[in-house]
Amino acid sequence: KQALAHEVEDALVDAELDKKIRNGDKVTVDWDEAAGALTAKPEPKITDMGGWALGMMAPLALAALPMGVLMSVGVAGIAAVFAYTAWRVASSYSGPHGRAQAPPTARSWVFRTAALMTVMLAADWALKALFWGSGLYVYHYIVPTRVILMAAAIPLSLAFAAWMMTLAHAGKPPLDGLRRFRDSHPVIGGLVWSVLQVLTFPVGVDDARHAGDLAAKSPAVSKALGVFAVGAAAVLAATLGNGLEALLNHKVIDFIPVGPGRANLADFLLFFGLPFVWMTLDFFGAVRKAVAARKPAVMNFAKFYALPVLGFLAFVLASSTGLSGAPLPFIYGAFFATLFGTGTLAATSYIQRRLAEFNGSLQDGTFNPMPSAPAFSAGYRARRWLAGALASAAALLPLVGAVNHPSLGAGDYTALVERYRGRLPKVIITDYDDTFMDNSDGKGLVISEARLKLLEDLKAAGVRVTFATNRPLDGGDFAMSALLLERMSPELKADFIISTGGGAEVYKLSPQGELPAAPAFSGPTVTDAERGAITRLISAEAARQGIAPDQARHGEKPYEHSWMLGMGLDAAKKAALSTAEWDALAAARNAKLTAVFKAASAGLKAQGLEFGATLKFPARDDLEPYIRFSKSTKAFAVKAILELIEAEGARVDAEDVLMLGDDFTVPGYDSAMPKGLPGGTAVAFGLAADARIPNVHQLGGGPDALERFLRDMIRP
Repeated sequence: KQALAHEVEDALVDAELDKKIRNGDKVTVDWDEAAGALTAKPEPKITDMGGWALGMMAPLALAALPMGVLMSVGVAGIAAVFAYTAWRVASSYSGPHGRAQAPPTARSWVFRTAALMTVMLAADWALKALFWGSGLYVYHYIVPTRVILMAAAIPLSLAFAAWMMTLAHAGKPPLDGLRRFRDSHPVIGGLVWSVLQVLTFPVGVDDARHAGDLAAKSPAVSKALGVFAVGAAAVLAATLGNGLEALLNHKVIDFIPVGPGRANLADFLLFFGLPFVWMTLDFFGAVRKAVAARKPAVMNFAKFYALPVLGFLAFVLASSTGLSGAPLPFIYGAFFATLFGTGTLAATSYIQRRLAEFNGSLQDGTFNPMPSAPAFSAGYRARRWLAGALASAAALLPLVGAVNHPSLGAGDYTALVERYRGRLPKVIITDYDDTFMDNSDGKGLVISEARLKLLEDLKAAGVRVTFATNRPLDGGDFAMSALLLERMSPELKADFIISTGGGAEVYKLSPQGELPAAPAFSGPTVTDAERGAITRLISAEAARQGIAPDQARHGEKPYEHSWMLGMGLDAAKKAALSTAEWDALAAARNAKLTAVFKAASAGLKAQGLEFGATLKFPARDDLEPYIRFSKSTKAFAVKAILELIEAEGARVDAEDVLMLGDDFTVPGYDSAMPKGLPGGTAVAFGLAADARIPNVHQLGGGPDALERFLRDMIRP
């Protein structure tokens, strides 16, 4: 019988398996149908984490999940997508250049949270599939009590998420009704309140931490609200992921690199999302207290470290002594402790940035809410986007020509006015000729009584009006002293700021309205060598274009070199010619001037000489067009004006600056202003505004339209 047993054993067991059995090794066997014998099944590769790992818990915990290049790339990709999603959603809660905007409606944020949660759940199951395909998993049943607990997490998570999102987007405390009910029904109301305390732990039911009303005023709060939406979706996706897995198959997938226990994306989301949710809600509460107290916001971050540490010490202790529902190894506790710690550090860093940003908006104890974005129509926004896209293409295809911004319609004009009526600009920087005053006759008009009254009304409303013009300050009847300053009252001239010479000089009058002996800011001057280079380039190209010397003239100022081309096309000659003949002559003159401008600009650039180059065609074609090369532009004027105002102790954000002009073409005198201050807003009152300048709105209509716009803006 013994011999027969050995024969059967030899027939059923191969040599390798027989050796393992005789050595007493634990082995998993598999039946080989072709060979008709039992074979040793390869054991899954398990990382040995001995006692030496306890001294390196943090690095080992972070390295525990990505076992192999494929899984490392997969996890890193998911983390990158999650971070990018968080950034995109957070930034979508604030408008361009960090400006706060109205918080999203309930329908919008419910949709966003649901969409984010769906994406995260899909990523969780994709990660499961990644481990499934690698073979590094254990798939086993769980006890019925654990199934019940995991399934119960689904409705609790939905209730918890609904409470958090409502709290974050609310404009007032959402539990006032329940608080009143608790006061009138102490027993039932107290019971409900206690249940809420349990369900919302550790966030709590402090509904004074709502943020919906402040999110429309502070970009810091609106950005934090966006991160909060991502964090809430992450917590919801994590708890729902575990609950859905229990309901579907009563099994869990435990990944071998960590040992018995869960280590999928849901765990990442939970332990990263919860600190963001918790801290952001406390940030909302601190902001509300700061606004009420008219003091900077302050947060105590110690509790965000103390509670996770104590909680995970208890978790590890319970696991090591078998007190938890499913005893887990120490390394598993260290793994999640590292995740939660990393999430806490990331959340702390982000919230501290928002805290500093918010406190930066508090000046002298006064809360300074940021303006909301204009409620432009979808059609206007679409036309602007299309114009910008075409302008980018036109820059690569010169034959396409310039692309201009669409004009503001009646409804969009009202939206722009309402934006500034809600919060008036602190500073207006305006051009003078053909913007504030009509220069269609080519001489420049002195300021009218109506426009002087407009300046007085703007100052009374708290708006600081400054000018940035190409005209000089002094020099006869057509200088700014004669056209403007001498006709202003002492009250208007007090601390008045004006930039002349296209940004070359910036003057600030005294509190008594006296003009200083020297400008507060002076731009760089053109050297003799640079002026000689400009003259040679212009003269050479003018000769190639057949322009006689007596048809043009040079203009030399310390800060610029200009060249005017007349060709004898004055009003008398225009009256003696037919319209077609005149148009042909004017078009030929303008083409020659454009050729000279391009050649001189390219030549200066080839020589390494940097200038602000401008090509100007007046509104009337019987006036001289000209080109101008200057080292100063109106961008310098904007910078100097704001520096002078902030030197007085006033804070001026870019969103509080409104720039007005008529020449927002490229190149154009006024176009330098919005380019130099991208966060500000410019309104064009000329014929067109180049779509390559994104922060300009085309209104048109000239000085009369400007007066109507400013009057509408300050009207009670």
